[in-house]
Amino acid sequence: MQPSQQPPSRKNFLLLGIAAFASALTLRFFTREKKKKPETIKMLTQDGRLVEIDNTFLALRSKKINNEELKQWVKNKPVTNKTKSNEL
Repeated sequence: MQPSQQPPSRKNFLLLGIAAFASALTLRFFTREKKKKPETIKMLTQDGRLVEIDNTFLALRSKKINNEELKQWVKNKPVTNKTKSNEL
């Protein structure tokens, strides 16, 4: 004797569809990425305005100089503005 094979009923099809929709909906809430608020730094421009700059635009990972290099740079810096201020 062979068991009789019945075609899937409409009720089973609707239940499977609702279950798939509900699982997709719950996965959407659990896997949602939180939007990160961009980190900004407030800086003062040369003309005195306060601006906010995104951290990604700043080169914070650059090599830092040591004291010897700083002293050498200060000694080698040309003094051009000093002569103009004395003339006024």
